[in-house]
Amino acid sequence: MKTNYDEDWEFCLFLPLLGKKNNFGILVLTNQYINENNRRFIRSFISKKRFNAYSSDCEIKEAVLASVLCNLIETKLTSDLNNGIIDLRNRKENFLKSFTLNSFKINSLKPTDLSIINKLVNETSYQEWFLDLDVTVFVKNLFSKFENITSLELLFNVPCTLEPFCFNGLKNLKRLRFCNFHTEIINENVFCDLNNLKNICFTESKIQTLGSKAFKNLNNIESLSFISVVIESIDSSCFDDLVSLIHLNLTFNNIQYLPDHTFDKLANLTVLNLTDALKTPIDANNFNNLVNLEFLSFLHSDKTEKILNLGNLKLPNLKFLVINSKKIPDFDLNLDFLVINGLEEYDENMFLRLNDLKCLIIRTNGIFLKNFKKEIFKKMKKLVFLMFIFEDLDEKNYEFIEKNREYFKEFLNQSEPKIDLDGYMCCRLRISCYDKMSSLI
Repeated sequence: MKTNYDEDWEFCLFLPLLGKKNNFGILVLTNQYINENNRRFIRSFISKKRFNAYSSDCEIKEAVLASVLCNLIETKLTSDLNNGIIDLRNRKENFLKSFTLNSFKINSLKPTDLSIINKLVNETSYQEWFLDLDVTVFVKNLFSKFENITSLELLFNVPCTLEPFCFNGLKNLKRLRFCNFHTEIINENVFCDLNNLKNICFTESKIQTLGSKAFKNLNNIESLSFISVVIESIDSSCFDDLVSLIHLNLTFNNIQYLPDHTFDKLANLTVLNLTDALKTPIDANNFNNLVNLEFLSFLHSDKTEKILNLGNLKLPNLKFLVINSKKIPDFDLNLDFLVINGLEEYDENMFLRLNDLKCLIIRTNGIFLKNFKKEIFKKMKKLVFLMFIFEDLDEKNYEFIEKNREYFKEFLNQSEPKIDLDGYMCCRLRISCYDKMSSLI
């Protein structure tokens, strides 16, 4: 017989040997019928035993009910029990700040399937949701009855399509995270009715296309991250409506092609991280509309120079820059921090236009060690942190550093700097007025 989960039931479930003060067990009272499949699952879950016998053809509401009950019972077990009884019959007394929905291999989910949650839980209490999903489509208004959620994390086990308006109703959502999310396109009207959303993050995912106006309705978003995401194409206007965006992270993405003018409308952006993000080069002029940018990273671990014409960067507020370059570009920037990877060309005036630097980190091959002379840094009066990362440093050069520590201290125009030497084949030589770089930042 098919269970009607919309009806109220008087039901009890016995959980043996779980009571803190009762060695016999705990009795759970609920207003929902719990079938045999769910009873076995709950006992297994609460006792922390691996459970593999859940029916693969279970009803969707049955699986949702199992997750809700497990979450509630776990929460109640951390508080004092009333004579070994957990009473879940009054939903207004069932507070659940964090809710986890287990997968159960369910391949579809509708708004009505989630309605059972509000029959058991005080809807004002839950704030953080984690959903482990095998669904192939997020349908319209899926979360329309859950306006109090503030954080939603979604783990996808199969490719999924986001229908327009699928997040409608999440009026208090502040943080949205996608893990292992594979889809063909994110298009217009997916993210609607999310006026309080501040942070979106995609990790370990694959998105073929970020479409035009993909983030059209997110006027208040402050942070957007794509970390280790395979993105095949980005429409040049996909970020245009993110007028409040402060932080954009595109690290470890290997973006096939980044169109010109992609960032033109991000007037309030202060942090842009493109570490290991680009497969093909892009001209530095494409970043010059980011007039409020303070942090910019172009670092690529393969040392290839993905940004053309670095000397053309015109960013008046930029303070922290990370680049790949064989030589110091002819910058017109007022930087405090510079990290340069793959430096190969040296001369006495290479930092002439960067005399106000406070922190400088240079990664280069060990064969270039003796190209560094104290005269190169003599005009850098504000420099208080200098680090060299020498790759493939041979024993002879390592011993040279050890024997000439006092000479290397003179690279800083500061009184009594400290010097540290770590590693061997990848040697880090740090000359600093601070014990940690974080103290400087």
